[in-house]
Amino acid sequence: MNLKMLKRISALVCAAALAVMMAAPAVLAAGDLKITEFYPKDGATGTAIQNMDVKIEFSKDVYSEKNNKSNKKYIKLYDTKTGKEVDTTIAFNKEEKNVVLVLVNGTSSNSKKSSVKGNTKYTCEVKEGFEAADGDTLEKTEKTTFRTQNPKTSSYISFGMIGVMVVGMVFVTMRETKKQMKEDRESGKKKEPAVNPYKVAKETGRPVEEVIAEEQRKKAKARAKMAKKEKAEKRDYDNSHQSVKARAPIAAAGASYKSGNVAKAKAKNAEAAKKRAEKQKSKNKQRKKK
Repeated sequence: MNLKMLKRISALVCAAALAVMMAAPAVLAAGDLKITEFYPKDGATGTAIQNMDVKIEFSKDVYSEKNNKSNKKYIKLYDTKTGKEVDTTIAFNKEEKNVVLVLVNGTSSNSKKSSVKGNTKYTCEVKEGFEAADGDTLEKTEKTTFRTQNPKTSSYISFGMIGVMVVGMVFVTMRETKKQMKEDRESGKKKEPAVNPYKVAKETGRPVEEVIAEEQRKKAKARAKMAKKEKAEKRDYDNSHQSVKARAPIAAAGASYKSGNVAKAKAKNAEAAKKRAEKQKSKNKQRKKK
C-alpha cells in the first residue's frame, strides 16, 4: 500500500469521525424532554372533585403558538377502570411556559354534573410525541394515577367540623353563663334567666353565632350599667361620710337632745330645792305657834 493510499484512508477516517462528533449533540439532545412532576402525584388519594385539575411540569418550555394546538391530542384524562375519557380543557401557560394544566369541565359550577366521580381512580396521560417549543419530543408515554375524594368521607369530615364548632360554642356559652352566675351571686344581684341561643336561633331563624353575639353585647351593656350605678352609689356614700377636724356639739346641728348626766343633775337640784322649801315651811309654822 503506497503512501498516497494511506493518506486517502486517513482522510476518510477523519471525516467519518468528524461527522459522528457533529451528529452526537443532536442525538443526545433528541428526547431530552421529560415530565418532572405531576400534581396530583401518582398514587395520591383524596383529590377534590370541585375545581379539579391536573398540573404537568416539563423539563423544558412547551408553550409554543405553533405546537399548542397539535400537542393537545397527546394529553388525556380518563377513568382508570373503564377507560372512559373525561371532558377537559388543555391550558398552556404563557407565564410558566414549562407548565400545562388539564382542567376538568363542569366542576367549578356544579360538581354533581361533573364527568368525574368521587372515590374513583383517574389517570392523566401524556403520550410520546408531545413536542417542546424547541422541537424535542417526549420519548415515552408518562402518566399519573390518583383517586378522588370519597363524598361520604368528606361529609363525615364536614359534620365532624360542625360538631366540634357546636361543642366549642356550647362550652364557651356554658362557661360564660357560669361566670355570670358567679358574679351575680357575689354582687347579690338577682339572677337573670339564661338564654338558650340555639332555641332562639331555631325560633327566629337567625344564625346561632348572631344570637350569641347579641346576648354577649346585652350582658356587656348590663355589666357596664351596673358598674356605673355602683360607682355613683360609692360616690354618694363617700360624700355623706366626710371626715371632720373636731367634734361639734349636737346643738350646733339644731338638736334639742340633752345628755343623761345633765338631766340627772337638774333632777337632783330640784329635789334639794323642794326639801329646802319644805324645811322653810316647817320653820314658818313653828314661829306662828309661838
